[in-house]
Amino acid sequence: MNAICEIVLPIFGFIVLWIIIANDKDENNMDSYDRMMGIAGEGRSRGVLGTIYKKNGDYDFWANLFDSNSAWYYD
Repeated sequence: MNAICEIVLPIFGFIVLWIIIANDKDENNMDSYDRMMGIAGEGRSRGVLGTIYKKNGDYDFWANLFDSNSAWYYD
């Protein structure tokens, strides 16, 4: 069991580190998919869990309803 952990843990750590370094989010927490779909404009931003907010900080109901970004499905 210990040998499995010595192999799996570094691989898992590398994958997590790679995901963190490779993300392409801007200052509003929007990624390239959001920019491609037109969600990232007009002052919108994403919260920590992927909720989309308007420029004034209000919850954007329609943007969240039709959001199909697979990176934020845990919202």
